[in-house]
Amino acid sequence: MKKLWNEELKRILILVLVSSTIGWVIGQIAWTLAIVLAFYATKQFLQLRRLILWIDRPSTEMPELSGIWEEMAYRFYRTRRRSESRKTRIANLLKRYQQATQSIPDATILLNSREEIEWFNGSATRILNLNKKDIGQPIGRLIRDPQFVAFLGSAEIDSEPLDILSPVDDSKFLEIRLVPSALDQRMLLIRDNTHIHRLTEMRRDFVANVSHELRTPLTVVIGYLETIETLDDLTVEELHDLVGRMSSPAHRMKTLVEDLLQLSKLDTGVIPAASQCPGIEVSALLKSIVRDADQLSSGSHQIETNIESGLRLRGMEKEIYSVFSNLVNNAVRYTPDDGLIQVVWKSVPEGALFQVVDSGVGIARENIDRLTERFYRVDVGRSRDSGGTGLGLSIVKQVLRRHDAELSIKSEIGKGSTFSCLFFAERVEGPEAIPSLENDLPLTNPG
Repeated sequence: MKKLWNEELKRILILVLVSSTIGWVIGQIAWTLAIVLAFYATKQFLQLRRLILWIDRPSTEMPELSGIWEEMAYRFYRTRRRSESRKTRIANLLKRYQQATQSIPDATILLNSREEIEWFNGSATRILNLNKKDIGQPIGRLIRDPQFVAFLGSAEIDSEPLDILSPVDDSKFLEIRLVPSALDQRMLLIRDNTHIHRLTEMRRDFVANVSHELRTPLTVVIGYLETIETLDDLTVEELHDLVGRMSSPAHRMKTLVEDLLQLSKLDTGVIPAASQCPGIEVSALLKSIVRDADQLSSGSHQIETNIESGLRLRGMEKEIYSVFSNLVNNAVRYTPDDGLIQVVWKSVPEGALFQVVDSGVGIARENIDRLTERFYRVDVGRSRDSGGTGLGLSIVKQVLRRHDAELSIKSEIGKGSTFSCLFFAERVEGPEAIPSLENDLPLTNPG
């Protein structure tokens, strides 16, 4: 740039010398010099005007300029191109950032210094029902929880997140974090924490239920032991009777602990792949289970079977046995005397279907979805009298999950229940699937 200024200065000096010489020759130095300088100034003014007009309308082509004005135009053009390139990169980064935040499951809301909404992602629409009309609105008008307002005013960078009920759905819980953004902006990150709250409640209920389930039989055993300690003149028969009375609650505690251990193994164990599991001869397995169920029934129920021989299942035999025996034994326990129980194992288009159908008292619709919860009982007293721990269907659900199978329950009060386990084709070996799920095979008596 210095070189250009020097060259322009040389031009002016040469112009002044030439014009002065011509003026001296004609005897009009002042007028000649004034005319030449005026011409020079006019030319520079016109170039400056063209430059300014071009700067105001950058979409037009760069004007033809000379000297220092050409260099200034070129430098402005280069600076503008760099600025446009930088803007394009920033716009692309912002676009990618917005696209990335749109896929984040947490609501992301950008606030200005007045706590007004400047931008939000798609999850904010789902979690808080925000829409375009909310842009520019103070966030405190949309989330009116006093805890949130206080949190917004006092939250620091490393402050703990806030847990509140959702302002649009009081059955959901939200976790809110406030983080700094550019300049005086702040960003709200809001997560739907409902499942964590439910898991916490389930864990709390689980601990309470385990404590309750163990406390009752343990209290009975301790009571009898204290009785034995305080009585010195017990006969053998009396001692034998007291010990016998302790057997039932002790056995109940043992069963409960075994079920809890089994559930723990199912929760944390490696899920077996179908290709790594041996084929189970389900027909033989079910015949054994039905014989045991017949003994449990003591002839009080009619048990019919429809077991398709040769239809094998790839899985863990002990786990599958626990599922099938649990469902069959439950049907025996909860079906009144002279009731009918049907056990079905058959091929279907999707794979294979195991069903237990009973003519028992049935289950109310509002209880069906909760049957697989741990320790959930429709009839607490009857379940305990039958020796149930309230964990059987939880075990069934976990085993089926590990075997990529589905459990469905249909029931109607006074008409009985149907428990169905659908195993998909990759775990099934044997006969081809039958045309339809609706075409049940005729039931026949076992043996």
